[in-house]
Order: sequence, then C-alpha cells, then structure tokens
Amino acid sequence: MNNKNLAGFLWNFVLFLGFFSFVSSFISPIKFISNTISGVFIITLFFIPYLKRPNIWTKIIMLVGFTYILSLFLDRIYPINSFIIVIFKLISIVLALGIFFTNLFFPRVFNCEEKIKDSKDNEFILPPKPYRKHPIRSNIIYFLTQYILIFINPIQLYQNIFALIGSLIAELRKIKTNFSPKDFNSSVEYHLPFSGEWIVVSGGINQEDSHSWNVINQRYAYDFVKIDSNKSTHTRSGKNLNDYYCYGKPVLAPAEGRVVAVKGNVCNAKNPGTMWIDFLARDFRGNYVIIKHAEKEYSFMGHFIPGSIMVKKGEFVGKHQVIGQCGNSGYSTEPHLHFHLQDHPNFYLAIGLPIKFKNLKIEGEKFKEAYIKRGEKVEIE
Repeated sequence: MNNKNLAGFLWNFVLFLGFFSFVSSFISPIKFISNTISGVFIITLFFIPYLKRPNIWTKIIMLVGFTYILSLFLDRIYPINSFIIVIFKLISIVLALGIFFTNLFFPRVFNCEEKIKDSKDNEFILPPKPYRKHPIRSNIIYFLTQYILIFINPIQLYQNIFALIGSLIAELRKIKTNFSPKDFNSSVEYHLPFSGEWIVVSGGINQEDSHSWNVINQRYAYDFVKIDSNKSTHTRSGKNLNDYYCYGKPVLAPAEGRVVAVKGNVCNAKNPGTMWIDFLARDFRGNYVIIKHAEKEYSFMGHFIPGSIMVKKGEFVGKHQVIGQCGNSGYSTEPHLHFHLQDHPNFYLAIGLPIKFKNLKIEGEKFKEAYIKRGEKVEIE
C-alpha cells in the first residue's frame, strides 16, 4: 500500500472514528470507550499529513501533536488532574481539530509548495500571493487557529457536523451502487462559467491537482481567479476586495437548467489575501446557486457577492445566462469562484462528478472538449 492509498484509508478511518465518538458521547452504554476512540482519532489524524509531502511546519505540528501519546503514558505516573497532563491534552486536542478541518478544506496547506509551469515554462506557485506572504502564519497560526474558532459559531459547528455525516452517507451510497465518478459521461454540454481568461487555482481530475480529494462532493471541484502578467490576483495592496481582478465579474450558467437552491445573504469575508477564514460566516459555502441540468447532474457555484445573485429557486436559466457576481463570501481567503458538478441536489449528500468542458481555450489553444487542471489559463472560445 503506497502513501496515497494509506492516507486515503486513514482519512476514512478518521471519519468513522469521529462519527462514532460523536454518537458515543450521547449513549451511556458505550461512553466508557469514548475516551479510547477519541485517543485513536487524534493519533490517527497526526499521521495523515506525514503521508502528503509534509513541509517543515507540518513536521513541527506533528511532533507537538504526539504529546497526546506522551500524556497517555504520563497518566499512569502522575495524578489525572496534574497540570502538565491537562496542558498536553489541550494542546493535542486543539491541534487535532485544526488538522482535521484544514485537511478537510485546504489539504495542500500540509504539503510542500509545488511549482507550476505554464505553457511558456515559467515557474510559479499557486495560489501566488498568500502562501509567499505569510508562509508561517498560513500554515500554522491561521489555519489551525481559525478552524478551532468555528466551534464558537453554532451554525458553523452544525454545518461541519452535517458535512461529515453527509460525506459518510455519500461514501456508503457510492459503495452500494458501485458508482465510479471516473466512468461518468454526461449528455449535457458544459461550458466555463465565465467570460474572458481566468486561471484554475485548484482543481482537476487527478489527486495531485484536486481541490479537495478527501471531500467526496468536492473531489472534482474548481477554484477560479483572474491574474495579471505578474501572476498576481490583485492590483495595489490587495487589502480591499475591489483590488482583485475577479471581484464583481459576472458568473454564467455553464448550461441550461432549473435553479434548485439559492442563498444570497452571506456577508463577504473581510481581510482578503491574509488567508484568514471568516469563522463567523452564516454559511461556509458563502452565497451560492445550485442548478439542475439533467437527472443526477447539478452544478454548484459559490462565494457570490451578497445581493448579486440574479436568479430565483425554480427559475429556468439558459446557457451563459448571468447568475451573479464573483465575490468573497463564506470560507474564502480572497475573491474567487468555486464551481463543481455533483450528482445530488443536496450539497452535503452529493458525490462530485468530473466535468469535461466544451468549446474552450487552454493556454491559448482551442479545444472542442477537455478536462482542465490546476495552473491552466482557460477561457470560453
């Protein structure tokens, strides 16, 4: 078993342990094993990033995290209420939760930075700004801290628990039906959901390019932004939303269909470009639209500017119809468009589907249809 397969197995194991630990806390007969399950849950979490090209900060986190194992040993030597035991356990629990949610939404934070080559063999790193600007904070303080802070927001806590349970249900549904997204062929012609040239910040049909490989509904998702000749996503300092080239740009329907879900009242996240997530947001998806294009084919577009969505639930939309404006609402570190295709109208219960876009340009070359991947500049032909 190679590292990727082992990481995948351990991640599913973590999902199971987390769900079981959550359930066991409410059922008296099995409460006595809750501590053991929680221990295994945390220890397993600390192994996962080690299997994903860990950077130096990941290794430091992991070493600190293993204080949990040390605390289990010290429990047998010192009284359970010993101050040092409590400190060890608190540190490990905080780090474990941070690792869990970071791995769930931003798995590449724990990887070494990977250089991307464009068609002219120019090397650069995506995302271009935040990781270079705040390498330590983005990897440790920002991500691990903010995902702990979501627990003070009951809406976020509910959503993340629902996302966890939903992903387990989707995995079981996938196994039961023997469904393989790789064998998916759509009868619908999908087009890029914007005009002009954008770049794929994350996303692709392979694990190395994937937006969130471990998140079943977002495995084949894409994040799009616009950049300039200097590979920057913004002008001036980037402290204001209007500095970003993609902010306010129209988002288009990728194909005709009927709108099945709309949310448009989530505020834009503040402090763009700092890698800080709005843990007080009403919805981590931000403002979004879900469109049904065919049976078991639904497009999801997220992070719209609040109040900019121009369609309503039940409305039929045409191909290239303007849906709203690209924004920074929900869990967004800077303005961008999140797009993916799923097999279910419910975001949480869906399985992500790979999408082959029609009539597009990739790095200036025309294609009748093609998959796209991280680092590529794309536009409608």
